[in-house]
Amino acid sequence: MKSKGGTEKSRPQVTSSGKQSDLPLEILTRDDIYRQRVMGTESGMGNFIKVDDKRKLTVISMFVYLFFIFAAMQFVWGSGVIRSQFAVSNAVRTWLESKAFKLDPEPKYFRDIQTLEDMQDWLRYGLPGAISPAVQHLNFPLNQVRFTLRRIQSVNNPEERFQKFAAVTWKDKFGITSTHDSTNSDDKDSFGVYREFGFNTANATGLVAQTVEQPELNYDPLGLEWCSKESASCVGDILDQKDFPEDMPTEQVIATCNDECQDMERNGRLCYCWTLSNNLCRFFHVAEASLASSAPVPDGDCSWNRTSEMLYPQLQDYVIGSQAFFPKMKRFTYDESGRGFEASPGFVMSLGYWTQDDVDKVMQAVTDVADARNSSTAVQWRSAQYMLYQQVNDWVLGGFIGSTACLLAADFVNWNPNYEVLSWVQLRFEISASGRVTSEMKVPSMLMSSSNLENAAAARNSVFWVGFGMWDALYIILVGYFFLTELYDFACIGMKYFASGWQILNVSGIIVHITTILLRYNYHRSSEFTIGLAAAEAGQEGYVLDLQQFEAQGIAWFDFSKCASIMMVFLYSTLVHYLNDLFPRIAVLVSTVYRSMTPVFFLVIILCDVFFGFVIWCHLMFGNKIQAFSTVATSAISCTEMIFGRLSAVSELRSLFPVLGFAFYLSFMIFFFFILQYLSRAIVLLSFDDASTSYEQTRAAEEQRRSAESARNNDQLTRVWKKSVVTIRKAFGLKSRRRRDEGMPRYGLKREVSSSKISILIFAIFAAIYAILVSSILSIGTGYALVASITSALKDPTFSTVDVLSKEVMYGRDFDSIRDRQDVMRWISQALPKALFESSTGTFGDSDNPLKSYHAFPSFKQIVINDWNTLLGQTPIRLSVKYDKLAPVSPNSGSSRFNVPQMIREDEGDKRDVTGHSEIMNSLTRQAVQAHCGNYTVAFEAVDEADKNGFACMLSVDQLATEYRLRDMEFKGLASNQTRQMALEFVVYNGNFNMFVYVAIIFDFTPSGLIEKRMDLEAVRLPETSGGAIGRIFLEIAVMLFTVSYLALSLRGMYKAVLNMSRKGRLKSYSFLQRFITVLQVMFLHILGNPFNLLDLLSSVMTIVTMFVWYSITMMDLSQGFFFPETPEWTTTQCASSGICSDSDVIFKFARASARMRFFARICTVNTVILFFRSLKYLEAFSHVRIIFNTLIRGGTDILCFLVVMVVLLMGYVAMGHTIFGPLMEDFSTVPFALITNFQMFLGTFRKFEQMRQASGFEYYFYWGTYMVLFRYVLVNMFFAIIAKHFRVEDEAMSNMIKEKKKAKASSQTDPGGGFFGKMYSSMKSNVLQFAGREPRSPSPRAEPESDVAPEVAAEATDEEGDDPTRRMSTISVTTSQASVDTGSAPPARSSDEQAPFIDVSHINDNAVQDVENWRYLPDSIREWALHTAKDLFVFIEDACRMRSEAEGFSKEELVLDQVMQETETAINDRRLERGIQAEQMKKRLEVDELRSLKEIHQDQESLAWYIMKRETELKKLEQTKGLKQDRFDKMVNAAQSLISSDG
Repeated sequence: MKSKGGTEKSRPQVTSSGKQSDLPLEILTRDDIYRQRVMGTESGMGNFIKVDDKRKLTVISMFVYLFFIFAAMQFVWGSGVIRSQFAVSNAVRTWLESKAFKLDPEPKYFRDIQTLEDMQDWLRYGLPGAISPAVQHLNFPLNQVRFTLRRIQSVNNPEERFQKFAAVTWKDKFGITSTHDSTNSDDKDSFGVYREFGFNTANATGLVAQTVEQPELNYDPLGLEWCSKESASCVGDILDQKDFPEDMPTEQVIATCNDECQDMERNGRLCYCWTLSNNLCRFFHVAEASLASSAPVPDGDCSWNRTSEMLYPQLQDYVIGSQAFFPKMKRFTYDESGRGFEASPGFVMSLGYWTQDDVDKVMQAVTDVADARNSSTAVQWRSAQYMLYQQVNDWVLGGFIGSTACLLAADFVNWNPNYEVLSWVQLRFEISASGRVTSEMKVPSMLMSSSNLENAAAARNSVFWVGFGMWDALYIILVGYFFLTELYDFACIGMKYFASGWQILNVSGIIVHITTILLRYNYHRSSEFTIGLAAAEAGQEGYVLDLQQFEAQGIAWFDFSKCASIMMVFLYSTLVHYLNDLFPRIAVLVSTVYRSMTPVFFLVIILCDVFFGFVIWCHLMFGNKIQAFSTVATSAISCTEMIFGRLSAVSELRSLFPVLGFAFYLSFMIFFFFILQYLSRAIVLLSFDDASTSYEQTRAAEEQRRSAESARNNDQLTRVWKKSVVTIRKAFGLKSRRRRDEGMPRYGLKREVSSSKISILIFAIFAAIYAILVSSILSIGTGYALVASITSALKDPTFSTVDVLSKEVMYGRDFDSIRDRQDVMRWISQALPKALFESSTGTFGDSDNPLKSYHAFPSFKQIVINDWNTLLGQTPIRLSVKYDKLAPVSPNSGSSRFNVPQMIREDEGDKRDVTGHSEIMNSLTRQAVQAHCGNYTVAFEAVDEADKNGFACMLSVDQLATEYRLRDMEFKGLASNQTRQMALEFVVYNGNFNMFVYVAIIFDFTPSGLIEKRMDLEAVRLPETSGGAIGRIFLEIAVMLFTVSYLALSLRGMYKAVLNMSRKGRLKSYSFLQRFITVLQVMFLHILGNPFNLLDLLSSVMTIVTMFVWYSITMMDLSQGFFFPETPEWTTTQCASSGICSDSDVIFKFARASARMRFFARICTVNTVILFFRSLKYLEAFSHVRIIFNTLIRGGTDILCFLVVMVVLLMGYVAMGHTIFGPLMEDFSTVPFALITNFQMFLGTFRKFEQMRQASGFEYYFYWGTYMVLFRYVLVNMFFAIIAKHFRVEDEAMSNMIKEKKKAKASSQTDPGGGFFGKMYSSMKSNVLQFAGREPRSPSPRAEPESDVAPEVAAEATDEEGDDPTRRMSTISVTTSQASVDTGSAPPARSSDEQAPFIDVSHINDNAVQDVENWRYLPDSIREWALHTAKDLFVFIEDACRMRSEAEGFSKEELVLDQVMQETETAINDRRLERGIQAEQMKKRLEVDELRSLKEIHQDQESLAWYIMKRETELKKLEQTKGLKQDRFDKMVNAAQSLISSDG
């Protein structure tokens, strides 16, 4: 425990018997003694003096734990590739969300579903169009889509007053939610009617296999199954009728009418029966009430088996010459077996998924059978998408989603063969009693690699799961090790184990680790789906995916991922425990958090109470109109997110409640944002001050404890490290640290500070010239205007698409709405020609735009964008297409078992490129490439002219020809499943700006199916060759001169540092290796010891690199030899002279030029930032600016420790976010993305809270809540506390220095002589010298910086030397005098850049004062201080004498000599003032710290003496009592003996 004074002392250990061992009295603290006084003496010492038996962590244990962290990350992230999971999930989710289900009057998407009608339309039009023919062409749903519907019971309106108005209501007004497990309110009665199509029956999966031998198939095995009855007619509402010629065969009439009835829909009513009479077909809709469960025909007359859920139309019998036909129809029945979504009951329906290839196979077989029969009936070929639409439409119109529908879940499994990832697509629709529908989509993914399937069968009965490797075993072993370690500690110290917060954290972490392992094992035991899939024969047709097995395995995997994500936070948080035990400054930060816990806890209680009031306020006032406040839970969530930056609810408040909403928001944010933020900041500031004070007070005792422990240290790593350091130092002959530091460049607070104020003006001139040069080269303003104009011209044109199912046309789609490869080709064929040929419709006067014709030869046409931007060449546009080879899937992969394409895109680097037409599988695509693109050649992103990397299609300036070629490319499918990338390139010239723009429009076709599109436009201004180049050349020369000068100064500074070391004789006795190492140390300290020196060197080098890059641009052949020829055709002569032989070459060269300009711009950007950081160096001449820099330097250690703690904690949240949200959100899909997202959350710029909440519920609240509280209200305030503490120290030191200097100046001011004019002359001369950067001559030019750093030096000396006042004073004096010896040796008459001659002070040593009698009685520290002070004074006097001699020899004027004398006197006064300040500071420190400590020691000794006397008095009383009782006992014994003897 810690005492009130904050001193932490070691405690005795407890023996196995529970008693304390020998307890020395010096371990007692004041708290122990005071507690004894309160509790009394009867309790005993062992009951009230606590024992500090906490196990200390070592360096070796921290390295073991770091290894454990790596093993844990491999255990979790090695089980599945998160980036691959996200790629597939994102592609599927984006495609489903972008599929419009209604276009009139405006497009509606999944997120726009709000009513039952919207939900029905999305199921009918949106879902089939999204999943068929495939999701983004590369993701394939497997087997079936499952629909789970739950309906609520209807009851009579319990409110009798309104029964006539609304007779029936829901039994439970809150409905049935996705978390509702009870079925008490479910309506389980069968209802509705639907027709069952052949492709959606139980035996439909065998149809494809039957087509191999072409058996006797029905006419339409994928359509409805029909039954008929002679002499009967349908009864119902007539929908339509159709008459056929009398000579048409009856078989053909029946087939045609079956198709008509199957597809017929009139006003939302379907055909359930039709009658044939004299080649006249009448189609009927039969109401549900008119359908019966009894068949109108005998058993066996129909092709299907009868079941209880079947329905039949009632027929009118005995109708001569008529024949009735009706399809197979069923009711929707309730399923309580748990086959529904997440094993829930409900009305479960399955929609069989068919690929278009499978449909074509079946229909081809039907056609072959019909041809063999010589049937005259034409086979109706079907679309897989339309088949899905028909079945879902039949369900919807059959009443599947009615007024009592409460919850609908549609889910299916999607397979991506390129990534080998299974995605579980979950679509949920919740219908409230108000009629509002809320939709939700989740697409979690799971890796199913070939290796997992290959090893699944072998691991079925094994304890180890599939893919169990070394890291899994190491992780489990280390978890067991840490568990046993903590268990041993608990057994040793009992329930006191839980007294430490670290132990609670350790226990919690181990519990989470063990739970993670158990859940991983549970996933292994739940992998029946993987085992069944591995057991299936590769290439087997008709494999049926068991959705329930997949669901169970998927839920087990997601449970493991959730627990593993929480484990990541505990994993990294525990690392702080190790840092706390090993690094004292980090312990201060942890102590700050600990000390702030209690006030923060009560602050949270107060805020929670007020927060609940605000929640109720917004819920009651705004909940009826704003969804974010509709419930108490959503109100609490919205209010919490408002604190951290979510503003969507605020915009609704502003629009619906202008006054009340503003009042609520203003009061809420003032109270919580400002009060919460600044109250928490105040708590952390005070806690940090207390922790820092406690740290300073306990540091001396801690050093003593460490020195005592070093003798018995069992940390092998530390001992080996120390021995290694000693061995290396001996091997290299390195000196001690104290001797090595002598003569080294000053750094930190002792760094050299530039005092030249005129340097600021010079550097400002250089920065301005550099900025003007870079700005003139890049032409940012004109370049932006040109790029913006072309970008808008390309993005504004629109294209249209047609919905195949609803037949609606969607207009107004632009570049940003492109989602699939059909959209890409539609944009290229429809929108691109508009941008090229229709964006320049304006006229110039009475004539057309003259730029549309080549000026020198008007017969050649040109393409102009936005009236002024001309494309170069007669074939100015290059369309580059790159294809990937297709490779067969692995026989061990899931693709070989699923009914999906068995060819996937190759991914082996350069080998994957298609280089010939024969490697393009699709025949139409191959024809398009051959006709419009030619052979494999130089294309987009080619490295040089010989780099063939794609197929290039050149588009001409002829509008008709270009549009024809683009339409033909779209029709033949230039973008196929092999396409990897398509890119459009052209070069634009604007004469007004005399600037070119390289335009690249890129479409990347990712293996996940997602289309990644972008426009890269780079403005390129070729270097001018006319008179305008003179100004630029002048700026270039100026920049180079400045840069070379600054670089020379940087190198000169390093040389001076080494030379200074050499002149002081430090290198004379060194060997060559020692000199080399010392020189490297000097250069290292000079460059890195002062960050501005590093910036100077780095910026100078980067400026030179920048200029070389610019000169490489000016020397390009494009810059030197490009010109517009007489005719826009490239001749042999032009090809030889300029290297440009075609329009494709022009595009290639401008692409390279734009890449260089982009690289040049990036270097300029980085260099400009460094350049302006350099300017801060010259601002250090001002003392108030120096305070800021000194604050950062003084608090460098604390800031570094803070950053370490923050990074450790941050990585825990980064790892958790990447694990749980990474597969679903791009913001967490990679570790760098997760890191950026965490910073955005910290800054309040992150807005995707809703998406995080949908990804995972509880984990989101844990992640977001703990992260925001920890980082926004604890860590950031801790950083402010560190800065505030050190700023106060610097500000106080600066204020004291200014006051003392003013006092000294007022007391020591002398008359310079010469009367009024003499004083004015001296003052003007002094000011001019100061402005020019030359301080007045003084033997100690560094007086001011020394006084600045004196407090810090004293503090450092105190920290390193202990609590001995004489030692601290000697250390301060030594440091100051050493600085004087180093810097004061320069003659005052010299400039700051010149070196002073070396002054030999070797004769001032111990031998010179051996004869003094008292010398040998002085402590070593005082002797050292005396020697250094004597050397300092000797150097000062010698410098002053030398300056006077130089002044007398230089000029015989008395004014110069007086000036030298005056400056010397001023220097003496300054030194006296500095020593006085140091002495005063030391006196205050002794009075504040040492005397107070001495007083406490006296008080403790007094209390301890009282305690000892008290115990001695009690001991005497006990001895007296013992003697009295012993006397009584003896008397009793004697009496007893006498009685016995008398009886005898």
